[in-house]
Amino acid sequence: MNPVATAGISTCCVNNPWGLGAPHRFEFTAELMPAWLDTDLNPDTDHPYLTEAELQEESSPNDYSFYKYYHTRGDSLKRGVGRKWALN
Repeated sequence: MNPVATAGISTCCVNNPWGLGAPHRFEFTAELMPAWLDTDLNPDTDHPYLTEAELQEESSPNDYSFYKYYHTRGDSLKRGVGRKWALN
């Protein structure tokens, strides 16, 4: 962190926090739904089992639609597809 940028922030710290609300923890189970459209997720079915090592050996891994759209280094990454989930 930049010490100059955080100088003003550190002066308003809370040294003695108080917890408000219920003293108990609650757990519940809920169904998660995909937060993307079904049409956005259509990976390459011709090469479904390529490993990361095999992709690194390729000269142009963006030729594979899975790498191009769903890998973090792909040219046309669809960031939320296959990763974001919504509470139903």
